[in-house]
Amino acid sequence: MDNKTAATFETLAETFLRIVRINLTTETVDIIKNDVDDFCSSCLCEKKSTKCLHCFANTNNIHPSDKENYLKLTNIDYLRSFFKEKSEPWRFRYRRKSGNEFVWVMMEIVKARDYSDDDQNVLLFVQNVDKDLSNIFENEQNILNSLKTERMCMAIIHDLISSGIWRIIYDENGRESVFWSPEFRRMLGFETEEEFPNTLEAWESRLHPLDAERAKKAFYGTLNDKTGKKIYDIEYRLLTKNKGYRWFRDAGEVSRRPDGSPFIYLGIFIDITETKEKELLDNEIKRKNQIEQRQLNLIKSLSSIYFTLHVIDLETDAVTEFASNEYIRQYVNSSENASLQIEIAMQNSVDPRYVPKAIEFTNLLDIKERLGDKNTISEEFVGIHIGWFEASFIVAERDSGGEIASVIFATRSIDKEKRREENLLLLSNTDELTGLFNRHAYDTDSKKYTELPADLVVISMDLNGLKRVNDELGHAAGDEMLKASAECIKRYFSKMGKCYRMGGDEFMVIANVEPAALDDVYRDFTEDLASFRSGKIGELSISFGCAFVCDYPHLSLDELSKVADKKMYQDKNAYYIKSGKDRRRR
Repeated sequence: MDNKTAATFETLAETFLRIVRINLTTETVDIIKNDVDDFCSSCLCEKKSTKCLHCFANTNNIHPSDKENYLKLTNIDYLRSFFKEKSEPWRFRYRRKSGNEFVWVMMEIVKARDYSDDDQNVLLFVQNVDKDLSNIFENEQNILNSLKTERMCMAIIHDLISSGIWRIIYDENGRESVFWSPEFRRMLGFETEEEFPNTLEAWESRLHPLDAERAKKAFYGTLNDKTGKKIYDIEYRLLTKNKGYRWFRDAGEVSRRPDGSPFIYLGIFIDITETKEKELLDNEIKRKNQIEQRQLNLIKSLSSIYFTLHVIDLETDAVTEFASNEYIRQYVNSSENASLQIEIAMQNSVDPRYVPKAIEFTNLLDIKERLGDKNTISEEFVGIHIGWFEASFIVAERDSGGEIASVIFATRSIDKEKRREENLLLLSNTDELTGLFNRHAYDTDSKKYTELPADLVVISMDLNGLKRVNDELGHAAGDEMLKASAECIKRYFSKMGKCYRMGGDEFMVIANVEPAALDDVYRDFTEDLASFRSGKIGELSISFGCAFVCDYPHLSLDELSKVADKKMYQDKNAYYIKSGKDRRRR
């Protein structure tokens, strides 16, 4: 090092009591500057090691309160771990003996320029900071004295506003000293420190389970905020000695040291139970009003879906209208006598065929029993003015015992749905080519005949010559032949019953007609077939067989159809014999 550099170094070194170079890898120490021998006389090492750093602590030259921390923070393993993860300087304050008294010094360890993972060189500096810290501590004492005066004034104020103060003092190591004022304890129902100790645990253990996490987060959030911008101010419930949980407002502020560590946490504690309960009650009333308003808005929204909408109080037999129309309003137009009004409305707005059923459904005397545990019941009727409609009773409210207190009576038009449903049903039961009912419709209808009337007849018919027409003239001609035959069957038999195409060239009729009348119809039917003319087909011929209930009173519908089929095949055989045509060609 040149003279200028050396002079500069000497000038800087004067500000330090001690400068040491430490190799954390080899655990060796080089003394660069040392005003006082920090190593014990019993150390026999010719070359100082890191173990010798502890010699100074063992000679009673370090204040007893700082000794434990000094030994911990100068431990070689601790230093290695610190500089492995961090690059910033490591600092620690402690008191060392100077003459007959202890003075504050600052130890700082930084990485040397040649620091590497293989050769971990660091520099240790010790500097006297006693004068600076004395000013800080003097300032803290002034703050404490000022706080004493403030507390004396505040105690009078606390008595007037029924509040208590609390104070927590933190030492340099972060250890806390808690003070709950007598006013604070009395607000919780306690008189002595034994009943409510000066600890944070005494406060935390009495926090309401629903408020505990929030209150502690606010308390410690302010404590750990070194910016000093956070103010602790929160409302929570605390368990008192005799009055259960009560609401309190708790507010506090932290005074800090120059390094940002907390010095004093001072707060005020106020019982706000009466105010809070009134606020909660007001909020509950407001919430219920909002719920009722939302329910009202919901009902009004539903009214656009329903044809009519009325709420009926089953206890008072009163009715409230939410939606209606000119046909209903002239009968349901007051708040009283809901039962009578709805009965009159049904009599005057429902198709006469459905009136008895509608009056039975809308009877309010047994509506509770009919609803039971269900939330809704519905029925379908035909209205005079609106066609098909659905009427529903919907539970609106139950009392504390679960009994129905009020219901919503609603009607909505389902005429389009019903017509669509009937059309779909008709399509599913109709033969697409001929327009007659199909085999599915026949199977459905036949199940309804549990008892057969005396004038019922089952007629089986089969088209003659369809295969020949399909083979010689094509299926278009065959379809024309089927449609012409179906038209003729429909013309003569649909007035007395239902006509079905069972498949292919087979047809069936279920009718109510006397035998003599059927003979007349059959005669006209066969003449009409004989007169049919078409360029492609040339003629129509249908084999015919029937079975009357009056002739076979003990047979079922299925058995009658078999008798009719047998007679139809007998008629078909006679046709082929008489015409001389080949039956195999049909």
